[in-house]
Amino acid sequence: ISAAASVTVNNAPASDAHTPKIRIAYRISGSAVSVSNQVSFSYADNVAVTAVDLYVNGQLHGKNTQAPFAFTLDTAKIPNGSYSLVAHASDAAGNQGISAAASVTVNNAPAADTQKPVISIASPAAGSTVSGVLSISFNFADIATIKYVDLFVNGIPYNRKSTAPFTHTLNTGLLPDGDHTLTAHAVDAANNRSVSANLIVKVKNRL
Repeated sequence: ISAAASVTVNNAPASDAHTPKIRIAYRISGSAVSVSNQVSFSYADNVAVTAVDLYVNGQLHGKNTQAPFAFTLDTAKIPNGSYSLVAHASDAAGNQGISAAASVTVNNAPAADTQKPVISIASPAAGSTVSGVLSISFNFADIATIKYVDLFVNGIPYNRKSTAPFTHTLNTGLLPDGDHTLTAHAVDAANNRSVSANLIVKVKNRL
């Protein structure tokens, strides 16, 4: 009788050809988002998902190799509009699954307007001699809309114009002859105010 022979079975493990499954769980399609928003996933694999890549409009946004693979999408850095999110899930064998696209609408509130308007007196010319009814015009600009322009005469409010081009008229007959200082104050829709440089004119109505 022969002795029993021992054998060791050492089959190589079957190769992993199973593709991971992944779905964007949040944001749901059509959601309007603003500021920082978390994007999370539902995923599965026969072994384990090892990494998730997030694409925004076809461009790689980031890679996460730590479960549960969530991302923070800082929409403050993205212009308002519609975007498509797609996730790629990878396993240790290099198999990759791709999620269905989820559409989101970025709707950040506009940044507060803190920029002051720019204004200067275009006419009359500095140092000019004036008389009668004087037309005063301006050069002005703002990133939004100028709401009104106030004219000051010798530091005292004289009149307000709320319609562009904000041209004022000044009856110099109400002023004594001599030098007078004109100044314009421009206020925009966010109530930012700017003040022009002073402009001096010489009034001469009387002999």
